[in-house]
Amino acid sequence: MSRIGATLITGVLLVSLSSLGVVDHLLQGHILLSPQQESTEENILTAMQYALTENNIAFRRTEEAHMYTNLVTDTQVHTLTLFHDRDRIGSIAFAQSPHAFAYFSALKEVLSLSFSPDVEDLEDQELHTSTQNPIHILQFYDPNLNTERMVFGATGNILFEVHIAEMYRKTIEELIETLFEIQH
Repeated sequence: MSRIGATLITGVLLVSLSSLGVVDHLLQGHILLSPQQESTEENILTAMQYALTENNIAFRRTEEAHMYTNLVTDTQVHTLTLFHDRDRIGSIAFAQSPHAFAYFSALKEVLSLSFSPDVEDLEDQELHTSTQNPIHILQFYDPNLNTERMVFGATGNILFEVHIAEMYRKTIEELIETLFEIQH
């Protein structure tokens, strides 16, 4: 075998093995939103779509109203409507911004002044993930603000807002835990 032929075969084998490693990584479900990895809009969207598909949740890009779409000015806010067995189960808005925590804090401040006496299940917490960075979450149900339960979060440079149909609360909360590798 000539030297050029051997080099070509070696190159093909290296590319094939690298591709197998990437496929294995994808199939093992390790595409999660981790603040330790570089979070670009593209890999956030890919991770979100992968997690939704893995949990048998269909989605469609929409212009559904979310609070972050009015607040975040330095980047695009992506919005998806979520479906399970053709039923709408909620929606999610997410964005990547170097000012994620500032936006989250500003929204918390505005919401704290907007809650009605009917607010239920108000939780403001800092959760730990499998990475070094915590995830800040504010969740509640206030029928005067929205007909669905709302969850707002920030971790690293990632913001998210989830509206949850009550019947699917557990499904969506498990999705959030999986997506951000939240530990209890």
